[in-house]
Amino acid sequence: MKVSNFLLALVLLLLVIFGVLNRHSLTFPHTIDLGFSKYQGPIGLILLVAVAGCSVLFVLLNALNDLRQKSEANRLFKQLEQVRAALDSQEESRFKRLNDRLNERFDALESKWGSARGGPTSPTDLSGVYARIDRVRDELAADIGQMEDTLMRQLGATPKPDYSSETPNSAPAGGILSSILRKK
Repeated sequence: MKVSNFLLALVLLLLVIFGVLNRHSLTFPHTIDLGFSKYQGPIGLILLVAVAGCSVLFVLLNALNDLRQKSEANRLFKQLEQVRAALDSQEESRFKRLNDRLNERFDALESKWGSARGGPTSPTDLSGVYARIDRVRDELAADIGQMEDTLMRQLGATPKPDYSSETPNSAPAGGILSSILRKK
């Protein structure tokens, strides 16, 4: 139950209790002057009915205002739904254009990559990449070996490490450079 309806019920109940307890005073006839004419009647009862009528009118106006607010909220909600639907469709078209553009770019890159390698490519054709990685690794190992030899000559003649306890084709952990640095 809304607060305004509760207040209306409370006011009307209090008016009824007041009217029952003071019925003789409320119904006592008085002269009523309306400014342009005079009447004889129960002014207390007239005022009691006027207050009750104003209370009911207040609640009716409050209910009408509430209905107007709900109608406005519903209208705004429908507009919001329309705007959201329009934005969703625009966003979907933007994503579609972006996807098409990315596909075009990937196709262009794939065709450039294929023409640079001399033929069509496939995502599973990675043997060339693995061969290049192996070649770069070997070149890097050779460069490191040359740097170690240069360091050995600059630091003076140091005995070569003994690999006899190691398995064939294996070097001690850390290599020659780390063994030189440990001795210093």
